[in-house]
Amino acid sequence: MNEAIGSALEAQADDRTARQLGKQIQCLRGIRGVAAGTVARVAAEAWRTHRPRLPDAAEALNATFGQAHEDGLVAVGLLAAAWPDDPDLALDLGLDWGDRLDDIMTADALGWLVLGPIGLQTGTWIEIRDELAGHRRPQGRRTVVAMGLAACPVPVEGPAAAPLREKVGTRKVQMVDAVQAGPVQAVLDRMIRDPHAMVQKALRRLVRAFGDHAPKAAVEWADGVKGGLPRLIGDEIRRARRHAARRAESENLHD
Repeated sequence: MNEAIGSALEAQADDRTARQLGKQIQCLRGIRGVAAGTVARVAAEAWRTHRPRLPDAAEALNATFGQAHEDGLVAVGLLAAAWPDDPDLALDLGLDWGDRLDDIMTADALGWLVLGPIGLQTGTWIEIRDELAGHRRPQGRRTVVAMGLAACPVPVEGPAAAPLREKVGTRKVQMVDAVQAGPVQAVLDRMIRDPHAMVQKALRRLVRAFGDHAPKAAVEWADGVKGGLPRLIGDEIRRARRHAARRAESENLHD
């Protein structure tokens, strides 16, 4: 399977895309130079063709993850679709990948599509958070923040989501129907002081999703943070506060 995926991606690679990606990310596994839309198509075809199941596919998925940046995204996407077969093994794979990854696209995909859903379904949310929250690289820590998006009712994004969309047969996939405030707050409480811009940008996105879908809970969380919030996060909470006020006013009008 990993050889077929590598060959399919390499056939679509070009130097111009490789240069463009190289300006955006740095990945020790290497960059083939495949556009995101093409990676998504390869990932969807890999699911249709191979339908990897755990534990049998674990070795092939791990090999695919290590081949190159684009291969890693495909591997994450396939694991996102296959993890219910063996959640414990999938978690071991996901944590190992989280320790090894070094680019933000893979970090976001791994947290949102794999580790977050596993944590929500198996009660291992805090364990996963604590495993990666102190990672030496900001990409590993960003994975923790991306987990929070799995606890918000926002449609998944990125080429790694293609196998999951293929599995469920719909273009719009989200991990939950309503904000899971406890898990989101657990991530924010642990990560809110992370100084790296890469992590702060992901935090801002998570706080915006939290505030859009559960503004009252977001404001209550923020009001309980000792020492105040980073400026960018504070901007999002002010937005959530306005949202909460409008929602409360609307509810009062309908009473």
